[in-house]
Amino acid sequence: GQVNAAGHSFFSMAASSLNFWVLKFVSLNYPEATKALICSEQAPLRILADSIPNLVPPGYAPPEKIPEHFAVSALLSQDASGHVPFADVAFDVGPDDAASGSSGRFLAHRVVMGAQSPVFLKELAELPAQELTQEGITARIFRVDPRMSKEVWRMVLQFLYTGVVQCPFAQDPAKMVELLRAASLYRLPKALLDLAQAALFQLLPTCPPKVALEVFSITAGSSGEGLDVRASREASAYILLKSAPNVLKDVAPEKLSHIMEILVQTVENAVFHPAASAPVQQQRPSGTQQGRAGYNQQAQHAIGDARPWGW
Repeated sequence: GQVNAAGHSFFSMAASSLNFWVLKFVSLNYPEATKALICSEQAPLRILADSIPNLVPPGYAPPEKIPEHFAVSALLSQDASGHVPFADVAFDVGPDDAASGSSGRFLAHRVVMGAQSPVFLKELAELPAQELTQEGITARIFRVDPRMSKEVWRMVLQFLYTGVVQCPFAQDPAKMVELLRAASLYRLPKALLDLAQAALFQLLPTCPPKVALEVFSITAGSSGEGLDVRASREASAYILLKSAPNVLKDVAPEKLSHIMEILVQTVENAVFHPAASAPVQQQRPSGTQQGRAGYNQQAQHAIGDARPWGW
């Protein structure tokens, strides 16, 4: 796009003046030009990122363990005959083209799953029962989103049956994105959603920006509707805006224009409705930094741009 005598484009001036209507209009109606501007050396979206007034870490309160007298977790163990008692659901987990060992089947119980997820309550009721010869049961087969691994799904089931969070991959960004996707897509208990958000808020600044794009697509998309995912959405939006020339350069213009529309809406909401600080009584993983300054310090080397930005 053309620039003025000071070297600023129309798009960058709209960003610096927080003219959200113009930014959305240009993004939606001129996708090719928008991509060229976003990915240019001028990188106008970095200005927009700095307008986010505060990045508030999500709170996380460890959930209460299921009482010992309600030993529902015992139902996950095989009995003397090698069967899982009263199992009537089979979850197939792993990628569609999985290599040996990367996919598997987990048996569970509709009453336990449906009681903790409105999505499973509805979908498991609609699936037909099938004879599973190898497992020796009649069950509904549910295909879990193939982007979720066995490790993450095992952790989810253990939590649903015990109320105890055992997350050995809390420092693994890819696995925590899977947990965030599972909690959002299947409307799992809030403790799992909060755990994923709290961990990712801490991990995102030192991750490749493409991880932020995944988090933003989950929290700003349909799976995030109606959920308290503002912290993750704004944190991932901040990193995307700062690293746009790198992370968005391979995105098709039409798709990028849609991403831009939601990014601008996210910033607009943050500007006009700033987030309140997390409640004092809630806990966050150690090392989590509050505010944009912490993100500035941690994220700078992870964006992939060697030039000093001064942010």
